[in-house]
Amino acid sequence: GVWEKSLLNFVVMTWSKVESTTNAFNAAIGTFSKRDQCEQALQVFDTMANLKTEMDTITFNVAIGACGNSGNWERALQLFNVMAQSQVELDTMTASAATSALEKCSEWEKALQLFNMTADAAVDLDTIIYNTT
Repeated sequence: GVWEKSLLNFVVMTWSKVESTTNAFNAAIGTFSKRDQCEQALQVFDTMANLKTEMDTITFNVAIGACGNSGNWERALQLFNVMAQSQVELDTMTASAATSALEKCSEWEKALQLFNMTADAAVDLDTIIYNTT
């Protein structure tokens, strides 16, 4: 299908040392995430980091969401913490994806801690976050 061709083009671009853009990486991470292929999504994320490609809020949100889809709450929380320590802006989707990953794995205490930390960081929380917690 179309997603396989897009992914193949991305892989060829990466292997051929063509400068990859943040948007191309984000699209690949998102493609794997939507296909419930968290491990592959995180491999693309790690490749992006190794190539020192600029990561943005979308990069982290999609990777954290992939972790949540697969029940990998530990990596979701690790990515959230890396993002919080970097210059990348946390947003409502970030908090929602990380909180959801914890909630899906019955990590309620950690989800509430994250919720409180996010609220303290002045992230504009919305109804989605409140419903998750």
